[in-house]
Amino acid sequence: MTASKDMRHPDTQLVFMGRVVASYSHEIKNILAIINESTGLMHDLLNLKQEGLDAHAQRFSKVLEDIGQQILRGQELSTFLNTLAHAPDKEVDGVDVIRSMQAVFALSSRLVKNASMRVRLDQGASKLYVNTRPVECMQCIFCALEWAMSQSQAGDEIVFRPRDATDGVQITVSGWSVEPGAAEEDQMTSLQDAVSALQGTCALQGKELVIALPRQIETY
Repeated sequence: MTASKDMRHPDTQLVFMGRVVASYSHEIKNILAIINESTGLMHDLLNLKQEGLDAHAQRFSKVLEDIGQQILRGQELSTFLNTLAHAPDKEVDGVDVIRSMQAVFALSSRLVKNASMRVRLDQGASKLYVNTRPVECMQCIFCALEWAMSQSQAGDEIVFRPRDATDGVQITVSGWSVEPGAAEEDQMTSLQDAVSALQGTCALQGKELVIALPRQIETY
C-alpha cells in the first residue's frame, strides 16, 4: 500500500529536528549564494580600469556591507543550530526558555517567511530558567509555532509572550486569525503531547493559546 504524502515519521522528535535543520540549511544556502554573488560583483568592479574605480566607490561599500550582514546572519544561525545540537546532551537540565525560543524562531524563519507570516518574541525578561528536558522544550515551542501558523493567514504576526509565573513559566501565543477547526487537530495533538512530556498544560483561552511549564520537572 502506498503511504500518504502527508504521513510523517512516527518519532515526533526526529520530525522536529528534521524540519528545523532543513529550514536552517536552506537559509545557509541563501547566505552563501548572496556572498558568492557579492564577491563576483567585487571581482568585476576590480577589473575595471583604474580611473573608473572612484565612480563605483558607493557600490563597493554596499557590497561589503551586504557581505558583512550575511556573515553575521550565518554566524547567528550557526550558533542557534549549535544550541539545538547540544540540547540532547542531558535528559533534564536548566533550560533558558527565552534562549530556546530565540533558537527555534531563528532556525524556523524560512518556514514562517514562506507562509508570508511573521513571528515576534515579546519577552518580559532577558532569561527565564526552568529545570526541564531541553529537546522536548524546544520541540514544544516549535509545535506551538506550527499550530499557530496553521491558524494564521498570510500577513499575520504571531506573538509569543513568555512570562515568569509562581510555579514556572507561562507562554501565551496570540495573533492567529483563523478559528480552530478539525483540519488542525494533528498540530494540536502534537503540541499537547509535547507539553505533556514536560508535565505542563496547554489550553485555548479566547484568542490566546496558553502554555504553562513547571519550574521543576518531576523525575522518576
